[in-house]
Amino acid sequence: MYHRRLVQTVLRAMGADAVVESEDVADAGDDATVFGLAICTDAEGGPAFVRRVREGKTGLSRQVLLLVLCDEPNGDAGAQLLRAGADGLLAKPVSAKKLYGAIQALFADAA
Repeated sequence: MYHRRLVQTVLRAMGADAVVESEDVADAGDDATVFGLAICTDAEGGPAFVRRVREGKTGLSRQVLLLVLCDEPNGDAGAQLLRAGADGLLAKPVSAKKLYGAIQALFADAA
């Protein structure tokens, strides 16, 4: 719950046009909705989530930036997330400052 609230607060503070929270990415929006960033706060399901997005099996664009919050980004779990196609990893617990910096870095790298 903490990380979900933090993500929403930071995204709104950064001026996000829309912030959608969903347990299932298929419920996140309709076909006309375009998201530039998806943040997974549940790293346990992260690799499967990332693969589904990258394979085009969700309502998200395959090119959406994917940031995953996880317990050990430098361990095996982090490596699995990166192999699956995550664009960035951030160690839990996450602070607003670290989340803000990670999001800025993702968009700077994508530009």
